[in-house]
Amino acid sequence: MNPFKVISKLVTLVLCVVAFCLGGVASRYVDVFRPALPVTVSFRASALGEGHVAVMKNESEQDLAVRLSHRKGEETKTGIVILKAGDTDELGWIEGWKFAPGDRLVVEESGHKSIKATVE
Repeated sequence: MNPFKVISKLVTLVLCVVAFCLGGVASRYVDVFRPALPVTVSFRASALGEGHVAVMKNESEQDLAVRLSHRKGEETKTGIVILKAGDTDELGWIEGWKFAPGDRLVVEESGHKSIKATVE
């Protein structure tokens, strides 16, 4: 086998691994340079059923389409919610989002820092 081909393949492999690693690191730090997401997130005990309810308030003057990611142990549920300008929206077991202590909710919207909230 041609030694130049072997070296070329090895260099290509190393460059791909480095690019992959740097891409993963960079994506974690991109959030630092984005403005804060104008949404507050809190949890309250469910009044009608089981678990907790996520309470999200859009503090901005425009509607926001946010991506939700609910991590419960090894399971993750995702969805998109439209938060109307200035309004508060609640998600609980009635809407199919049952939260319990230790669960994590991530709220994301392009162009803003993500919000990570944990049920206590």
